Amino acid sequence: AVTGAGQGITTASIWRITATVTGSAEPIASNWEEVDTYGFGILGTSITETSGVFTVPSLGYWCVQAFGLAEFSTAEAYAYIFLQETTNDSTWYTCSMNFCSAHTGGFDSVYITHIADVTSADHKFRLGVTQENASNTLLGSSTDNRTGIMFTRLGDT
Repeated sequence: AVTGAGQGITTASIWRITATVTGSAEPIASNWEEVDTYGFGILGTSITETSGVFTVPSLGYWCVQAFGLAEFSTAEAYAYIFLQETTNDSTWYTCSMNFCSAHTGGFDSVYITHIADVTSADHKFRLGVTQENASNTLLGSSTDNRTGIMFTRLGDT
């Protein structure tokens, strides 16, 4: 018999932006929703979000994954999608980022991931984008996941 086995993943949730972001945003502060379409699932207690700042419901090791779909409507350009965290509810640090680029009329996607040891309620996360051209966009939708963030609690700290 197996002894000392952990309880496994107890919390998992995906959030997405419901409206397209034009230009840069640090953080992406509005139009967030927890995914609620097409057989969605939320495991455990939901993550909370206020003005683009995400708070996890319990301490522990968390895998935070973000994804984005960028559209480049003007000349060839780039975008940086970045995940930031604070451990003191004050100072923000970029903990993971990725870059994408395309020609005019093109699309590109990014994926970033981070594992955090959340040891206090002051440990929070947010997602941002820096666009080379202010008219380029990071796509949002209220029916499918184009740009968003996923939280999975891996275990105790």
